[in-house]
Amino acid sequence: MVTLEEINARVPTCRKCKGHFPVVLPRDAETLSQLREALEANKIDFMNVLRAATKCDLLVAKGVMQHATTSGSCHRCRDPIPPQRFSDCEGCGSLNIRLDAIESGG
Repeated sequence: MVTLEEINARVPTCRKCKGHFPVVLPRDAETLSQLREALEANKIDFMNVLRAATKCDLLVAKGVMQHATTSGSCHRCRDPIPPQRFSDCEGCGSLNIRLDAIESGG
């Protein structure tokens, strides 16, 4: 299992797209729920909710949004991914941030 600390320590953050951004997520369940809903409905709302909750800048919010998923599939290639919050897709190598994972957002 990849941890948040390991994700944020590596360069690039995502090995597939070579993006470099710190991964930030709110710790409270209510805001994570809002993020899940916003990701499915409106990506701009997702970034606004994330920025308000974490005080991150737009570049960080966009990086997190582009790698977030609410399903058991890779956000990029749709291959199955593990149930953990953070994982690298075995199919394409992309970082996935599962907002539907059981563990807390940290």
